[in-house]
Amino acid sequence: MANLDSGHLVAGLLKASKYVATAPHQCLGGLAFALALLRFCKEHQVRPLPHIHVFERDSSPDARAGFGYSLGVRSDSGGLQVLHALGVLDDLLHHQEPARAITFASPSFQTLFSVPDSIPPGLPVGRLRITRSNLQRTLLQHFQQTGQQLSFGKVCTDATVLTDSASQQKHVSLAFQDGEQHTCDILVVADGVNSKIRSALLPDAKPYYAGIVTIAGRTDRLEPLPQEMLHSQVMLLAPKGVTMFLSSYEKHTVSWHISWRCML
Repeated sequence: MANLDSGHLVAGLLKASKYVATAPHQCLGGLAFALALLRFCKEHQVRPLPHIHVFERDSSPDARAGFGYSLGVRSDSGGLQVLHALGVLDDLLHHQEPARAITFASPSFQTLFSVPDSIPPGLPVGRLRITRSNLQRTLLQHFQQTGQQLSFGKVCTDATVLTDSASQQKHVSLAFQDGEQHTCDILVVADGVNSKIRSALLPDAKPYYAGIVTIAGRTDRLEPLPQEMLHSQVMLLAPKGVTMFLSSYEKHTVSWHISWRCML
């Protein structure tokens, strides 16, 4: 979500819309894309609307509550514009972390320079930081209002492309850990870097190590939270390309990420 790109999203929807009218049964993973596709179809009067079935690996909507990490969504890459167009941005703002400016500092926390939040026309904020659990919970609430299908606790173990002998149309068959199988016409995969579906359908498409190592964690509950963390996210710049990013998490702890380049 941190890299939502409005241009790529629209291009993907235009491409997908060519198949929507003739493929009434679809199985999509990824709540943001599912919401975007439904909105796109309604605005462009695509009928019938696609049947969307989202499979969530988590066991429940609150499976990640209190765990995980936070995400930054920015307007300069189009991410906030996408969330605004989907009608979910206002609800997300209720869960945003307070600091939106970014301060760059030395390892001793001496301020080097700060980048304030630049708000573009038509948006209430220029950047948004939110925990992954709050982002997912808000998207789930909006998706459940569409009347489309959503299943929790669905761990996909395999995927196979099938060809209908009569029509020569291709479909994708999905196998799940609980023994169920589902078939769809269009599959959007959003199951992470260790994707089982990518391994099954594109076995030669291996993840490429970019040479960056990151260690992340969170502090214990801080009462009160340091004022600096309420006003700004902090990026510490150390020698040899080592950085440390600090931001508030659920407004009462601080999450940290130490990153460096480590080519093998």
